[in-house]
Amino acid sequence: MKRRLLDFLACPTCASDLTLSAEKEEGAEIIEGLLRCAKGHAWRIAGGVPRFLAPAAELSVLQQKTIRNFGDEWKTWDDFGWSDRGASDITIDIFRYKVLVEKGELAGKLVLDAGCGNGRYTKAARDFGGEVIGVDLSDAVDVAFRNMRDDDKIHIIQGDLFKLPLKKGVFDFIFSNGVLMHTGDARRAFLSLVPHLKIDGAITVHLYHKGNLVYEFNDWWMRAITTRLPLSMMYKAANAFTWVTTRLPKTFVDYGLNIFFRAERHPHYVFDWYTAPIATHHTYPEVYGWLKEAGLYLTHDHNITRYPWRRFILPFQFLTVRAQRQKPLKDPEHTLR
Repeated sequence: MKRRLLDFLACPTCASDLTLSAEKEEGAEIIEGLLRCAKGHAWRIAGGVPRFLAPAAELSVLQQKTIRNFGDEWKTWDDFGWSDRGASDITIDIFRYKVLVEKGELAGKLVLDAGCGNGRYTKAARDFGGEVIGVDLSDAVDVAFRNMRDDDKIHIIQGDLFKLPLKKGVFDFIFSNGVLMHTGDARRAFLSLVPHLKIDGAITVHLYHKGNLVYEFNDWWMRAITTRLPLSMMYKAANAFTWVTTRLPKTFVDYGLNIFFRAERHPHYVFDWYTAPIATHHTYPEVYGWLKEAGLYLTHDHNITRYPWRRFILPFQFLTVRAQRQKPLKDPEHTLR
């Protein structure tokens, strides 16, 4: 943890400012220490990362499984999106597409990556010019910290999106890429992020889109099995599944199989999809309702299903919206290509 992070931290219990007691430092990083608020709430810094989680006994079963599964996943694929040549989703164009942000747009701005995983998108936001705080519930924060500890404009914390240990009204931009649907209440998680935006700030969320009836049924029964299997077995299953899909034509996998169930050509994607303890699917009208509830204004999206019948013939897809707290000066573009 860098001392500058103190400017943005707040006690997740009472929202008070925190004071720092450093116990071990390595250069600019505080590796071990204690954060304490005026009301006596205390939080450890361990391995360079502030830990804002309740004791394990106080966490829900869903939180415990989420911490275990995603933590194990990112320790296994710690280089996914970094040196892993099988992953291409860290390119500038893909980050731009998923987060609906332009190169250089984040220059000099404070950015929150809500659900940072191994930090690949945190690093992309930094490359786009921002000072970035990445937060994650799982032990993936250890991987993210290790991947980015030498960058003085990147900060990693472990915490709960429902009780963020951050001050309100400080972020210029917030993005959550493929995370909210794993929280158990995507709407409430989204609404928990909004107060941390500045008045003129913007937020992007990237979620799983609801599929056709056959897809949803297959996903339900398949995940009912896979989420109960030992992780060791799921690693083998993910490798076996991708062995098959990489031997099939890519177009057939992307636009054929994905009409009926989620099929991917990298084991990380398969493992991620089928072992997440919960993964809810959403629609654009539903998320537009969240924006209205939060007092936000839509500026961009990737909605190609404005005509409901189209959803029944399309392969698996994501749902992406960007909104801001102030009303846009011009009509929304809705889609950023």
